[in-house]
Amino acid sequence: MTTNPPIFSLPGHTRALVVMILLGLNIAADVLLIVTGFFFIRNLRQSGDIEAIAEDDLNITEALFGFANLAQLLLLIVTGILFLVWLHRAFSNLAALGETHTEFSPGWAVGYFFIPFVNLVRPYQAVKELWLRSKPQAESDFMLRSADSTSTVLAWWLVWLASGVASNIAGRMFDRNEEPSLLVTATWVTMAASILSIAAAALALIVVKTIDARQRAKMDMQAAHPPQPSSDYTAPQL
Repeated sequence: MTTNPPIFSLPGHTRALVVMILLGLNIAADVLLIVTGFFFIRNLRQSGDIEAIAEDDLNITEALFGFANLAQLLLLIVTGILFLVWLHRAFSNLAALGETHTEFSPGWAVGYFFIPFVNLVRPYQAVKELWLRSKPQAESDFMLRSADSTSTVLAWWLVWLASGVASNIAGRMFDRNEEPSLLVTATWVTMAASILSIAAAALALIVVKTIDARQRAKMDMQAAHPPQPSSDYTAPQL
C-alpha cells in the first residue's frame, strides 16, 4: 500500500529567496556595466589618440568597465549554480505535492543544462513543466492544465539565449582588440548583451517567484484539505 508523503513544510523557499536576491544583484551589475560602458566609449571617442587610450592600463574608465565585466561574470556563475540547486529542490517538491508522474526527474531537469544542443530546448521544457505542475488546482490531470499560460517561461528562455549569443559575440570581439577602433563596437555589443541580460534576469526572477509561490499555495491547499481515504478501504476486523 502506498501512502502520500506527509506535508508539514515545503523545503526550497529559502533557496528561492537567495536566487531572487542574486538575480537582483545581477541586474545591478549589468546596469553598472552599461553606465561604465558609456563612459568608456566617450573616452575613446573624445581622445585624439584612440590607441593611447586603449593601451593605457591606468585608464580609470577602462578599469571600471573591466571591473563591471568581472563582477557581472562572477555573479552570473554564482547565480547559475544556485538557480540549478533551487530547480532540483523545486522539482523534488512535486512528489510531496502529489505530482508523481512527471516527464522530468529532478536530476535531469538540472542535467539537461549541460548537454550541448539539447540544452537549447530541454531546460525550457523542464521549467515549463515545473511551472504548470506547481500550480494549485483541484483538477489533478496535467493535460487539463496545459491552457495555463507559460509565455513568461518562454520569454525568459528566449531572452536568456539571446543574451548568451550577444555576450559570446562581444567576448570574441574583445579578443581581437589589436584594432583599438573595434573596442567601441565591442563595447556597444557588450552593453546590448547587458540589456538582454537585465531582461532575462527580471523574467527569471518572476519565474522563480511564481513557482515558489505556487508550490507554497499548493502545499497550504493540501494541508487544509488532506486526501481522504479511498472508498474501497475496509477496516480490519477485530
